[in-house]
Amino acid sequence: MTRSERIEFLLLHYQDVLAGLRDGGGDGDRLPLMCRAWNAPGYQELERLLPLLAGEAPRLHRAVVALYVHPQHRRRAVCSKCGQVVAPAAIGELHRHGRKGAPFVARMLREPLFPVDAADVPLAVAWLERHWRGDVFVPDELLPLVSVA
Repeated sequence: MTRSERIEFLLLHYQDVLAGLRDGGGDGDRLPLMCRAWNAPGYQELERLLPLLAGEAPRLHRAVVALYVHPQHRRRAVCSKCGQVVAPAAIGELHRHGRKGAPFVARMLREPLFPVDAADVPLAVAWLERHWRGDVFVPDELLPLVSVA
């Protein structure tokens, strides 16, 4: 994975790390703690850079917020062969590829919460990469997901 791919990976899992993962242990009478991945250098660096991005490049920050910080997920029909995305009503129908067809299957897809220019997302990742201090590390807790991504 390149540096920018690792940054995109961290952004892709930002919501999971921020809201969904909690450390276990204790007797139940404890304050919830952020997971270990949140305290990893990659997410701490991301937290340092996001406010700077907002100040220097608000349009790029808006794209990151819409797609990674507060994304929405929608059910769509996706061709199992070519990946074409269409309305959910097509789930189960065949998508023709010459004489052969492949079924449209249901998938939950990440979409921006509000409209953004698609070109702003790679520009935002490039901005983050330019301003990133040191190496970009994926936390150990997320390494099993690297092979899936």
